Amino acid sequence: MKIAGEAVGIDFTGKTDRSPNTLVAHALLEYALENHGPEKQNEVQEALFKGYFTNGVYPDVSNATAIAVSCGLDGEEVGRALVDVGRLRKVREALRRNYDAVDGGVPTFVVNGRRVF
Repeated sequence: MKIAGEAVGIDFTGKTDRSPNTLVAHALLEYALENHGPEKQNEVQEALFKGYFTNGVYPDVSNATAIAVSCGLDGEEVGRALVDVGRLRKVREALRRNYDAVDGGVPTFVVNGRRVF
């Protein structure tokens, strides 16, 4: 996977030893889109991706908030958004619909024939 990633500019370091529950990351991306538009959402997505796959930063509420702040978002607002029950329910339902539609999560990585993320 490291070689494949390098071909497209992604440094898969393997520093994170567990697969994330992506609910918080997706809630952050929804928040960024709703409040700051698609360009900021993309910036946050890239930072989340690099944080997890390159820097080994697990995307929990605290780390996701720190990543959002590094992208110029307000930490207090983001922190509230990431624990908002209504937002999390909405995101969880959207994730379930999308997962069912593509028979897996996005992105999905398969290594040696086994889905790893």
